[in-house]
Amino acid sequence: GVHRQVLFATVGWFVGYYLTKRMEYMHAKVDRELFEYVRQHPEDFKTAEKKRIGELLEDFHPIR
Repeated sequence: GVHRQVLFATVGWFVGYYLTKRMEYMHAKVDRELFEYVRQHPEDFKTAEKKRIGELLEDFHPIR
């Protein structure tokens, strides 16, 4: 009956909440490790020079 639906919805909400929190923790842990690696090895991650939008786009040649 209805009491089972409420029970399953509640259990599903708690399981989803737990899995979401665990996923966020795992992603934060990986991000922290990667940022620490980048901080310790700056020679491997040099910042690229900024390009203007005109340098990124190709010239337009209409084809008829």
